[in-house]
Amino acid sequence: MKKSKGTLILHGIFWAFIILIIALDVFFDSQVKSVKHFLLSLVLFGIINISLFYINYLILIPQLIKKRKKYFLYMLAFVLLLGAAALIKTVVAVLNPKDMMDYIMEGKPKTLQADQYFFAQLFLCGFFLVSSCLIKFAADWFSNERIQRNLESERREMELQFLKSQLNPHFLFNSLNNIYSLAYQKSDKTADAIMKLSEIMRYMIYESNTPTVALSKEVDYLT
Repeated sequence: MKKSKGTLILHGIFWAFIILIIALDVFFDSQVKSVKHFLLSLVLFGIINISLFYINYLILIPQLIKKRKKYFLYMLAFVLLLGAAALIKTVVAVLNPKDMMDYIMEGKPKTLQADQYFFAQLFLCGFFLVSSCLIKFAADWFSNERIQRNLESERREMELQFLKSQLNPHFLFNSLNNIYSLAYQKSDKTADAIMKLSEIMRYMIYESNTPTVALSKEVDYLT
């Protein structure tokens, strides 16, 4: 399904916020990081975070919640996906402790324990999953609102067309009766009345069905 402009804006704002946080972290971090650290934390972990977001956004929520209403199954998939992502990140970090788990605090070198790193990644992965839920529900709300507005507009248009279909014969028959009366009386106004009727018919056939009609034309039609 084609994304609406509102949905694209929501995604753009979210990812711009993430990029800003990463940029600020890199800029203000006084500890020198290795190239390997950036490749693992930004590229590999970035791919994992983006995958988490869109697996939940495009697959889990639409299929398990919106379509099938399987809430328990969704929660199970949510937890398994969260745990698997955090575990993969932790394994990568444990295999590369110098680049991923060593840090400096108060001038002293320290090393994160595996369980500490795992729980930190659980929180981070959970952030992306929960964010995808919030954005998905917000996007669906905006979409539903747009659909409702379109349906309401179509309903009003149908009512307007129905009203015109009822009113137009009334005006036409009145005009014909007036022309007949004028012709019977041999009035000089007969030609003007016929011209007025032709203008009404032209308006009905060629102009009244356009999306927008000038107010002056509507006034001329009614008068």
